[in-house]
Amino acid sequence: MTAKKSSSPTDLSSLTYEEIVAKLESTIAEMERPDVGIERLTALFEEAGSLRTLAQTRLDALRSRIDALLDSTEADDDQDADD
Repeated sequence: MTAKKSSSPTDLSSLTYEEIVAKLESTIAEMERPDVGIERLTALFEEAGSLRTLAQTRLDALRSRIDALLDSTEADDDQDADD
C-alpha cells in the first residue's frame, strides 16, 4: 500500500472553497476504505479536521463579504429613496 502525502497548510490556503470541499470528500472516501491502515487513517482524520476548519473559515469570510455587499446595497437604496 502506498501512502499519500498530506497537503501542507500553505497548499491548502490557496484552494477555493469548492476545492476544499472536494478534497474533504476525497479524504473521507479514502478513510472509509477497509484497507486503510491505522496510521494512514489517523493522518487522514487530521487532514479532514484541517479541511473542515478551513472550509468553515472560508464560508464565514464569504458570508461576511455577502452581508457587507447587502448592507451597502440597502444603504444605496435608502439614499435613493431619500432623493
